[in-house]
Amino acid sequence: ARRVSEALAVIAVEGESVQTGVESPVQATGLRYAGRIDLSNSNHPHTMAILEVRPGSRILDIGCAAGDVARILSQRGCSVWGVENDRVAAELARAYCKRVVLGDIADLDLEETFGGTAFDAVLFLDVLEHLLDPAAALRKAARVLAADGKVLASIPNVAHGAVRLQLLGGRFRYTDAGLLDRTHVKFFDSAGVEELFKSTGYLIEECRRVTRSLEETEIRVDFDAFPPELLEMIARDPEALTYQFFVIARPIGGARRALTDAPP
Repeated sequence: ARRVSEALAVIAVEGESVQTGVESPVQATGLRYAGRIDLSNSNHPHTMAILEVRPGSRILDIGCAAGDVARILSQRGCSVWGVENDRVAAELARAYCKRVVLGDIADLDLEETFGGTAFDAVLFLDVLEHLLDPAAALRKAARVLAADGKVLASIPNVAHGAVRLQLLGGRFRYTDAGLLDRTHVKFFDSAGVEELFKSTGYLIEECRRVTRSLEETEIRVDFDAFPPELLEMIARDPEALTYQFFVIARPIGGARRALTDAPP
């Protein structure tokens, strides 16, 4: 708590002292999803990402937030570099990362920023949906991957049954976090995820489903307003119970060279 309070008062980021003007750490964008990671919970993208990374790997965590994932990866012998656009979160993440760059990936040349470092994995955990051009971010990631490197990404599923039922009820309401986080600028279903990676020259090696039932999301649904048979039908659809997609992908064939030559 003391560390958070100090970070909120005056933050030194990349050698610059900055008055934040933030009253509470939960108000900081990079801290809204911060929290304890439970590696025994296999139905969570953070657990999937951490366990997918080999100990001793070099990791670039895009949108590293306060460094929750970086902390555990560093404990497992990994070296983690981070990119974060929230000043408060970036300062906290510095405790667990070799370096944290304060900035937006849309404005960064990753090759220049990290001096040609080749990463074993680039993480986009709940990040791509916040970007105006997620395809450009994936292209940039390809340029800094090692020869056998991979991208690990988690992406919310807009086709979850709770979203469908809200729309059937004539409502669409943003929330502070989750599937309809008000800071999302892109929405993806399974076909959209596949197209995003395919169009940027990646092969999806695996796409896992992070599941939540219709009742387990942050979206408020009046279930009594719908026929039981409709609820049962939706509950039987795997897409409707998929809360997030966890993607493991690599650039394929000549895609790595082609992506390197592509405009950012």
